[in-house]
Amino acid sequence: MKRALCAAILALSTLVTSPALAWDPDQLDPIDPAPVPPPPGIYLVTDTYAGDSVTRAGDVTTYSTETVHETTGSYARVLDTVGTGASSAYDGAAFNGRAVMTDGRAVAGTYYENYVPTDRGFVAVSVVFFQDDSEIARASQAARPQPSLPTPPAVSSAWPGPVTSFGPAPSFGPAPSFGPILLPGTPPAGAVTPAIDQGARPPGDTVRVPAPASVPLPDRSIEVLRGRRIALSFGGADVMAWHLVSGECVALAPLAGGPAELFVGRWDRLAPPGQAWVTRFAIAYADGTTHELVVRVAVRSPGLVE
Repeated sequence: MKRALCAAILALSTLVTSPALAWDPDQLDPIDPAPVPPPPGIYLVTDTYAGDSVTRAGDVTTYSTETVHETTGSYARVLDTVGTGASSAYDGAAFNGRAVMTDGRAVAGTYYENYVPTDRGFVAVSVVFFQDDSEIARASQAARPQPSLPTPPAVSSAWPGPVTSFGPAPSFGPAPSFGPILLPGTPPAGAVTPAIDQGARPPGDTVRVPAPASVPLPDRSIEVLRGRRIALSFGGADVMAWHLVSGECVALAPLAGGPAELFVGRWDRLAPPGQAWVTRFAIAYADGTTHELVVRVAVRSPGLVE
């Protein structure tokens, strides 16, 4: 009986001290946590806030946000997207603030609220502002050198002063002979009247040469941050106009315009894994044709790390 009891105790001791059954919480990878199903409108963060950036290239100053592509277990949602100089109910709430341009206007961007999952549910912990804007320096007109215009030559007047009396008409001698006076449209004597081809275009009519075929703009693929304001241009020598046909996006400006106007919008939803949203535009060209342009949009989800 004692031998059986000792064997049982030895076996239990071996199981408890076996390293194969030991659990070390530090062995869990904090960079890739198990996703927790969030409530509607809240998404898992895959691109974290890494700082504000202001860069200058010539006269253009760009305000952007640096991110790091990683998953930390935090969640976020879009609070508000604001344009240049527009106010927001969340101004002053972001821990990183909101920059202003040289003329005093607040920069454009998007406010996000960050959450962490707890035993009591998802708890909001902070707000961050992702800036996304640019400006062009405005030089003072007074500082610019004004081009000097050449002084026009002096023109002598035929009458140096007011005329009070004309007196007798001066004599200039016999008038020179210029030959017969021809009325408009009367050919001179001995001239050969050219024959007019009845099939030819009348004088002054411009020959219209057919416009060369326009070269359609190529399709493009872009990568954007979720909720970030994005501007797309469709400029080109042959482009006359464009308009939005369809797409998974929130338009923040007119849905149609000319070659110098931008399409402005944002994407608030992630595409299915391994896929991209397809946004279609119709582009009108100078040769009278209209072609479809496809923009494939890959959406990433931003957030913050404090």
